[in-house]
Amino acid sequence: IEVVALPSISDVTSLNYRTGDVVHLAPGTWLNATSFTYQWFQCTNGVCSTPIPGATSQTYVLEGSDAGHQVEAQVTASSPVSKSVTRSTALSPPIV
Repeated sequence: IEVVALPSISDVTSLNYRTGDVVHLAPGTWLNATSFTYQWFQCTNGVCSTPIPGATSQTYVLEGSDAGHQVEAQVTASSPVSKSVTRSTALSPPIV
């Protein structure tokens, strides 16, 4: 599995990353991957160690508990003939 373009996130509601906004994950471009899984993370001071429970799709609605934090998403690409590969997006701006 090879990553050609990294995944990215964008706020499709207001572009301001506010609670209630919908954030979309573009999975990037991959070669030889047959399936993908997604996980969103809440980040504090640039550290993204807290997976958001149930946030496993390409869209995520920013919640009140995200205020003051940033979010990132991870894409894991799989193939029946090679090991899985995971890549993360850049951090969002702080959620307001």
